[in-house]
Amino acid sequence: MKRDKIIDGAIIAGGMGSRLSGADKGLLEWGKLRFAEHIANKMRPYIDQLIINCNRNAHRYGIIADLIIQDELENYQGPLAGLQAILTTTDADYVLIAPCDTPLLTQSYPIRMLQALNDTVTPPENTIFVAHDGNRLQPMHLLLPTGLKHSLEQFLGSGDRKMMMWLYQQNVVEVDFQDRQNEFLNINSPQEFDTLRQTIPAESDQTD
Repeated sequence: MKRDKIIDGAIIAGGMGSRLSGADKGLLEWGKLRFAEHIANKMRPYIDQLIINCNRNAHRYGIIADLIIQDELENYQGPLAGLQAILTTTDADYVLIAPCDTPLLTQSYPIRMLQALNDTVTPPENTIFVAHDGNRLQPMHLLLPTGLKHSLEQFLGSGDRKMMMWLYQQNVVEVDFQDRQNEFLNINSPQEFDTLRQTIPAESDQTD
């Protein structure tokens, strides 16, 4: 795939895991790998640098990522706080984002997102590419220009924290993943985690 932009990848793992008894979701093990490792392995061939945004267990995430960053805002302000920290830190032109609780992502995710960027001739500076699973947008699966950090800082400074509200202030381009809806299954509860382990074999456990 032709690419003339610097693209970083980033995994957002800064949440409290409150619905999983405080577990750090990016470090949950599925098969032989942690969630964050599954996602990182799919993104790495298509990015220049892997960033993980986390607010605890930095030493454990450091084994996976090239760069570890914490939220600049205190007290777990949500995914937009993680996104702000990423955009403030990176020197890339664009950042490909994924949350840490979607371990079913495949390489189709970075491929399609970057292809959408390549297919868009001179996109406006506030263009954000967002995955759409056929039913709804997946607002935490996106590719965005780092120049939007100023817009995001202003939005957070106003006290707002809603991802969709900020997204719709930008030029959103939907990227079709209707045929791959399962990739966006996010694990938010012990029951969902048990179902994942019992019904879907982890790629790292499969043999030829």
